[in-house]
Amino acid sequence: MLPSGCPDNSVMLSGYCRYAVRMFPKSCPDMAVICRADKVTFAKATISVDPNTKKPGCVDRTVFPYTYYEKLSKEEAQKFLEQAKKLKGEDQIEKLILGCGSLRAAYEDFIQRQLFNDIIGRWREPIMATALNQIYYNPEINDAVVERYKILSRYEKGHSHSAEYHEKQLDCTFLEREIEFFNEITKKYKNAADAFRKLKSEQRNKVFS
Repeated sequence: MLPSGCPDNSVMLSGYCRYAVRMFPKSCPDMAVICRADKVTFAKATISVDPNTKKPGCVDRTVFPYTYYEKLSKEEAQKFLEQAKKLKGEDQIEKLILGCGSLRAAYEDFIQRQLFNDIIGRWREPIMATALNQIYYNPEINDAVVERYKILSRYEKGHSHSAEYHEKQLDCTFLEREIEFFNEITKKYKNAADAFRKLKSEQRNKVFS
């Protein structure tokens, strides 16, 4: 959060601009050029009114790579589903596509935080090496994640789509079932991983007892 009336040359704002210049070249060279050439333009595009407090000086967390939106991706998919149920036609399809994208992001977050035990953070530099021996590997669950992820990707904008799936229209039942699949997979993994880590902890305690 930036203070209200934050000057365009403030240290905090300059920090955000430097971060963007460092991050964007790989994914969006044009944006990096804009950041270097016109910090004010970049600032005006990212600093807005806080939707909760209605006060100016808010830096939108979704503008920069941040774990905030990844953690909430499954909840966002559910919200899009509920919105889609109230709509029809293209408006409904648009919400369903957004829901599929959010659920796909939820799988990415699950892969990072659960399957890889949050050892390497997507948007952070430190590596949690000491958590390496706590990774629980389950081929069946991994295969299920890959399969659901591939299916959701077919409806992701900007991705190549298999021709055989172009005729399969999205509907609320599809997204609802995919959310159920996600809940089943993540619950199954959590229960198995917790049992695995509990056993490892007990074995370690026996060594030092």
